[in-house]
Amino acid sequence: MHDLEPIDHKAFDEAHSQDCLKRWPGHRDLTKQQSDEELATQCLWCAYFVPLVGTFSEDTGGCTNEKSPCDGRIMFEHDGCDAHVTAKHFLKFKITYPPQKDEPIEDTSED
Repeated sequence: MHDLEPIDHKAFDEAHSQDCLKRWPGHRDLTKQQSDEELATQCLWCAYFVPLVGTFSEDTGGCTNEKSPCDGRIMFEHDGCDAHVTAKHFLKFKITYPPQKDEPIEDTSED
């Protein structure tokens, strides 16, 4: 057991989200004009891009493509790689409201 006092979940902390995005490296130079091919192969359109939740859902997700050099990494939606597989359906989540402070959150973890 830990001695730390519980804090609000960071999934809904905009400042924390922005700090993380500054720390996490991008894979494409987004300061230059992207080609049509680069635009079409952005992570956002990939079948293996799994969006995160909370304030992170705006721009980030996890790469789950075992053939990608980015597998297992948090990716910015405008990044991409050569293992891109275009998804049939656009998938993006936006969860903006944290649970109310008085609302209990069920702990489903096993000890």
